Amino acid sequence: MRVSEFRLTARGGPDDSASLDQAVSERPDHGRIRAAGFPARVSMRVQCQIEFEPHEVDQRYQIRLVIVDSADQQVAHFGHVANPQSDATEAAARVRVTFVQLVESLVIAQPGTYTLHIIVDGTRLSSYSLRAQLNEAA
Repeated sequence: MRVSEFRLTARGGPDDSASLDQAVSERPDHGRIRAAGFPARVSMRVQCQIEFEPHEVDQRYQIRLVIVDSADQQVAHFGHVANPQSDATEAAARVRVTFVQLVESLVIAQPGTYTLHIIVDGTRLSSYSLRAQLNEAA
């Protein structure tokens, strides 16, 4: 299995005091969170496609999004269960599952790098970093 597509978009929650750089969707490993001060809050939509090989379908998987700070301390986590099903007419095809998570008012305590990990059954499939910085440091 692998992550074949990743999108991260700003949501603009009512409590947000920071913004998510829109360039994130093009280069998610180089995104930025801009804030006037810290702690700050930001809301986002995380979406990824996970491709499963034919021998990996028809079983349950725990999919998690874990967000950590620069010190590798967890600041948020979300989980879902997926059960990719094979199509009898395309038994040799990969199966794609779309994982979507809305992150509302995530607290960004201080400037630094925050990393989003996509984890399936304990295995980290992908990681995406966001650099939190003051507006004038952009």
